Amino acid sequence: MLSMSNILTIGFGIAVSIAASSIASADSDLAKEAEQAGVKIDLADEHNIAAGDTLFNKSCTLYCHGKDGTKNRAPSLRNRDDLTVRDLQYVISKGRKRAGKVMPAWRTRLKDEEIWQLVAYLVSLRDAGPVEK
Repeated sequence: MLSMSNILTIGFGIAVSIAASSIASADSDLAKEAEQAGVKIDLADEHNIAAGDTLFNKSCTLYCHGKDGTKNRAPSLRNRDDLTVRDLQYVISKGRKRAGKVMPAWRTRLKDEEIWQLVAYLVSLRDAGPVEK
């Protein structure tokens, strides 16, 4: 007969296994999406995400997207799984004009690697949750 401690240990082990499987699946999905978009860096790499965070909060927050991708004059970029890796890279590089709003092209101001780091950061915001105040 299993003790309560054994049951809890088994339950915890199953929960950890399911969580790890979900993370691996999400990483696999991101890897596929990145490969299809011709990504030049590892989008899940913490260094790339941190570099993108620094670039974003230095270049994109004051007037447009707000700190940490919260809505300002431009749309919020948090919890946006509708923005594909390819779309993010394209719009950051070439800009966009839509409904009287203009997103400037950054390809002349940022290196290719920096644009991909911004993409890595924005992809990391897909499951960002609510903004802490």
